[in-house]
Amino acid sequence: MDFNAAVVRIRRGVVNQEVSNLKTAGSGRPLPIPKSLVDAFGLWQKQTSFSGLSDWVFASPHTGGKQPYWPGTLLQRHIKPAAERSGIKKQVGWHTFRRSYATLLYSNEQDVKTAQELMRHSTPHVTMGVYAQAVTEQKRQAQERLARSILQGAESERAIA
Repeated sequence: MDFNAAVVRIRRGVVNQEVSNLKTAGSGRPLPIPKSLVDAFGLWQKQTSFSGLSDWVFASPHTGGKQPYWPGTLLQRHIKPAAERSGIKKQVGWHTFRRSYATLLYSNEQDVKTAQELMRHSTPHVTMGVYAQAVTEQKRQAQERLARSILQGAESERAIA
């Protein structure tokens, strides 16, 4: 975590409770984060017992800080119950957040290249084809714009005739 530059540098991962290298070279590029997240990480760093440079950001006290909290446990104990309390009936997993993130970037008119790089995808096709989904309101607006265009064209044609 580089608090001054407001970036996260991911250096390692955990797959099946084994520390591993990153999947791609691009995964290690600095990831810019908003100031609010920098502030939240700063507060967390002051509270945790594991705040050294080589410690996991969310180190598990059950492993003496040698591994992060287990993602499956977080899903089962916290994420899924919160989704249920919120009335979400669909299956929720970690990729749910990635799909939501891509869709929110897209719906906020973020350019594809920026979304691709923020999500660490090798091509924009993965970002847009697999992760981003069209938002109903944007589809409705597109339909309205097209209908107006067609109707205006028809009115212009009647005026000429």
